[in-house]
Amino acid sequence: MGSGLIGTDPYEENAWSGSSRFFFAECQRQDWLRRAFGVRCARAAAIPADAAQFSFDRELWRQQFYLDTTYYDVLSRSIVAGLRAEESANPVLQLGGIYNLRPGLGPARKLYSYHDGNLAQHRLSPQFPARVSSRRVARALAYEREVCDGIDIIFTMSDYLRESFSATLACGRSA
Repeated sequence: MGSGLIGTDPYEENAWSGSSRFFFAECQRQDWLRRAFGVRCARAAAIPADAAQFSFDRELWRQQFYLDTTYYDVLSRSIVAGLRAEESANPVLQLGGIYNLRPGLGPARKLYSYHDGNLAQHRLSPQFPARVSSRRVARALAYEREVCDGIDIIFTMSDYLRESFSATLACGRSA
């Protein structure tokens, strides 16, 4: 499952940097996957989050929007709403750490996540937007820690990223 970053079709060629279609196809081939879906934030729900980030600098506006935890919450609720009642016993696998699904799933349902990055690691990159406020980044990092704490197992694409989860986010359940 995914978001506006993945789109409504996780098998689409450009979804999640072009890799989600291969990831989901392999999971399906291995018979680990019942269904994959993505969501987009309903425009009416996105408008307040989008407007709250307004800047005449469109790049800064975009970066602020994608670090907005209100937007993350809207996406998380949309994903939980997209789960079918007959799937309630199935574990859930999410891509990335912007979805806080645990509150909507309850404590008993297994929740897994696959990551090719995290905010804690990304903020160290020279590509990280320098003009985003430290308060906004701190709020997004706190959200990422909360998401991490609610996930049963985190799969990472590298040992380097696994170490980032363990050291920076203090998440000990990464694989």
